[in-house]
Amino acid sequence: MTRNLQFTAAVVAALVFASSAIAGDNELSDEEKQAGWKLLFNGKDLTGWKCNNGKPIATPVEKGSLVPYKSGGYIIMHEKSFDHFVLKCDVRWEDPRCNSGIFFRVENPKNPVHTGFEIQVMSGTKVGKHQFGAIYDLAATTKNTGNKTGEWNTVEIRCYGPYINVNVKVNGE
Repeated sequence: MTRNLQFTAAVVAALVFASSAIAGDNELSDEEKQAGWKLLFNGKDLTGWKCNNGKPIATPVEKGSLVPYKSGGYIIMHEKSFDHFVLKCDVRWEDPRCNSGIFFRVENPKNPVHTGFEIQVMSGTKVGKHQFGAIYDLAATTKNTGNKTGEWNTVEIRCYGPYINVNVKVNGE
């Protein structure tokens, strides 16, 4: 993959909130700002986001959240690229048959499945390479820490260096 890897995200809602006691959803605390965190989603509009096919996102912001379902593209993605990053986001699904993901380090946005990585986002209680929190088809989960359908889950993805060095936490584990 090229050095200018495209960071993308799908099924992302209420992005980058780590300290709810200090900062609300879609806000950064003063401490987070000083530490260099960047807020990718403002909770109000789609500024900075687009569909992977280059078209505008067809679904509006709902209750301060991005809604990728029926967006008009396979994934919605941020316009900026990041080599090293920590992405913290909250995800939730309403359908108990949910099967989605958070894509990152995608080289070709028109072909995210074959040119990037995906953290699996789905309902269920199993562990494995295709379960919630797995690096899809590459690294299995060792524990399922996902909440029930309809409840929020916090996902943290840490990527370091130009090679694949990824750490994933779901709900702090």
